[in-house]
Formats: sequence, C-alpha cells, structure tokens
Amino acid sequence: GKDNMETVNELFNEKTIVINALDNLTARRFVDGICYERGLPLFESGTMGMKGNTQPIIPYLTQTYSDSNDPSESDSFPVCTIKNFPSKIEHTIHWARDYFEIFERAFRSIIKYRDDKFYLSSLSLFDKNQAIDDINMFCKTDIEDWTDCLYLAKELFDKNYHTEIKQLLYCYPKDHMVNSEMFWSNGKRCPSVYTHYFGSNVIDFLESTTNILCNIYGLVRQEFTREELMQLVLDFQIPEFEPDDSKKIAKDDKELKEMKEESENSVLLTNLYLKDHYFPQTFEKDDDTNWHVKWVTSASNCRAELYKIDTASEFVTKG
Repeated sequence: GKDNMETVNELFNEKTIVINALDNLTARRFVDGICYERGLPLFESGTMGMKGNTQPIIPYLTQTYSDSNDPSESDSFPVCTIKNFPSKIEHTIHWARDYFEIFERAFRSIIKYRDDKFYLSSLSLFDKNQAIDDINMFCKTDIEDWTDCLYLAKELFDKNYHTEIKQLLYCYPKDHMVNSEMFWSNGKRCPSVYTHYFGSNVIDFLESTTNILCNIYGLVRQEFTREELMQLVLDFQIPEFEPDDSKKIAKDDKELKEMKEESENSVLLTNLYLKDHYFPQTFEKDDDTNWHVKWVTSASNCRAELYKIDTASEFVTKG
C-alpha cells in the first residue's frame, strides 16, 4: 500500500549499499527485489548454524539473491541410518530434530480431528495412521497438571528408548547373521537398553518434554523444580517388553519403502480426551526459554548413549 511504499522510500532513498541481517526468506527476497529495482549492491549475511556466511550481490555482475540457490546438501544420510542404525552424533541429532516435529504435527492433527470428525478420512493411509497414532498418544488421558505431562513424557521415553530398541534387538539379535556376515558390523552399532531413569540425559529428556507438553496444553503457570520431578521419577519402572512378531524393521531404505506401501490400518481409541485449546510448538532454536534446543540435545544424547556414540553439548547440538 501507499504507507508501505513511503516507508520503503524513507529506508532506501539515498542509500548506496545495503547490508542484510535478516532472519527469514520472505524479508530477504523483499530487500533483494528493492535492491534489484534500484541497482543497489546487496551484502547478504546469515549464520548457517554456528558458522557465518556472506553473499555479495552486485548489479550486472552476479545473480540476485532470489535467483541463486544454496549448494546441495553433502551430509544427507540414509533414512534407515537415522531411524535404526546411527553411528555418529550427527545421526542422533538429525533423528531428534525430525522427531521434534511431533510436538507440532500431532497437535495440529488433534485440533483438526476435534473440529472435524471426517478429517481422518481425507488423508492417505500413511498420514492417517500417523494421525491416529498421534491422537491416541496425546489424548488417551486427561492432562490437568505438570505431573500428567511428566507421565506422558515417560511414555514417549519408553516408546523411543526402550520398546523400539528392544524390538530392534528382537528382530536383529546381537549375534544375527546375514549372508554369513554379522548383521551388527560394517558401521552398524548394536544398541544397548536403559535399565533405569537416573542418568542426567534421561532426566534432561523428561524435564524438557514435560515443559514442552505444559506449554502445548496451556499449563504455563505450572511451575516445578527439577528436584520435584526427580522425586517422582524415583518411582518409575521400566516397562515389561512384549515382542511383536508381526512387526518388521527395515534393514535398508529399499526395504523401508516397501514396508511403507504395505502398512496396515491403525485403530483409533474410543475414549479420547480432547481439549478446547492446544498450542502446537513450531521449532525455534533462538529462544532459550522454550526448551526446544534442550529437548533436541537430550533426545539426541539419550539415543547416542544407547549406541555408544559420544554425546554433544547443547551448544554443539544447536550448531
């Protein structure tokens, strides 16, 4: 509008060079467009995690910012490596960052299902199963205070660091052979399992998960100390593992793709507790009060411990 153009003119008139220090793509492209129209050199900057990067955009000599592309990722990993066979801390950080999306995805699905009971029927089989699993996980009990969030955090921990690891070892025992070769070799690390909840990484996971769930369920005034949380954790018991003979675990990405195509229907629970308000969490790495980076760090380190991978600090994980 007119007011916006006046602001643009006020900001950019009589400028000979523009230096960007912006934090989103839309703003960068907006400034890039103005510099292109006015023939101004633009010096774009960013962080690339903990690294700095700059990009000079010079009229008639270089591409504009909007026309240029980032270099292709050279450190991408096979899905199966991330999912079941990590061997480096980068693998476990990648897994944790991917898994964090449950705090946004699950609760957006819950809101859609709460407001439209036909929502699930509009999804593909894979997305429908994922939505049902998410709804079952987070709506099977009534969440009223931080202790309810802690017990839910324990369930998430047990699922990812006990049941799934035990099932992996049930499908591929430590001495499992494939084509006369040890399965757990050639870079595959055989995981161990947790026998208690008292390690610092585990407590970090339970504490950060509880805080994030409190934010999601709108329990922001539910303050508790780490000591109070640990007092409840003293009574936690590792659940009994019951192997699932029908569950297969892919040993490579090709097999994983085939299994996705053969997935069976998940069943929605009948007694669900649906709240009027949820606050899904969009990952934000630069807010030290939201527990997001703390969660990714603890989730990654718990996984690293099981696979005997050196853990990483919050600073390194954030990078």
